[in-house]
Amino acid sequence: MISYNFEGKVFVVTGGSGDLGKAVVEKLREAGAKVIAPGRPASKETFTLDATDEASVKNLFETVLAAEGRLDGLVNLVGGYRAGDPVANLALEVFEQQLDLNLKSAFLLTKYAVQAMSESGGKIVHVASRAAVDKGVNSFPYSVSKLGVLRLVEAVAAETRDQDITINAVLPSIIDTAVNREAMPKAKFEKWPKPAQIASVIAFLVSEEAELISGAAIPVYGKA
Repeated sequence: MISYNFEGKVFVVTGGSGDLGKAVVEKLREAGAKVIAPGRPASKETFTLDATDEASVKNLFETVLAAEGRLDGLVNLVGGYRAGDPVANLALEVFEQQLDLNLKSAFLLTKYAVQAMSESGGKIVHVASRAAVDKGVNSFPYSVSKLGVLRLVEAVAAETRDQDITINAVLPSIIDTAVNREAMPKAKFEKWPKPAQIASVIAFLVSEEAELISGAAIPVYGKA
C-alpha cells in the first residue's frame, strides 16, 4: 500500500459527511494532515459552509487562512443526484437545483481556493461522476452539472499553469455504500468501487507525486 506524508499540510474537505467523505478525511489524517471538514451553517462547528452561497464560501477560506496560516489542498465532495424527467417534461426547478448543488458550488469553492493558494500553491480535487461522460436517461440536469465540473477543472488548470496549483477531478461510478446497496439490492456490489479505494486515488492527486497532473478527469469505475 502506498503511503504519503502530509505532516504540516492543511486540507479542506467539503461535503465530507458521507461515506466517501469520511474515507477521504481518514486517509488524509492518517498521513498526518490537518483536515478541516466544515459543517452546515446551522451547526456548532468552528468552520461552517453553505457551498452555494458566495459569502459563506469566501468566509470559510478566510477563516481557514486566519486560523491555520495556509491552505494546501481542497477536496470537494459537495453534490447530489436528483432523478428527473425527460427534458420535454423537466421542471426548471430541478434543473436549477442540480446546477446550484453540483456546479455553482464547485465554481465558488474553486474560485476562493485558488485565491487562497495563489502565493503558496496547492492541490484541488473535485469529485465529479461517470455520468458526466456517459449517456443517461432522465438524468440531464445531473449529468450536465457534473460535465460542467470537468470543464471548470480544465479551465482552471489552464489558468493556473504558471502557478504551483493543480486541479483534477475523479469520476466514480456507483460507490459501494450501504445506501446504494439498499437502493439497488440486486446489483453486483463487488463491482462497485469502495470509498477507501477512491480516497486512495484522491490522496495521490493531492500528493507531491501528482505534481505533473492537472486538468485531468480520472475514472474510478471499479468493474462496473
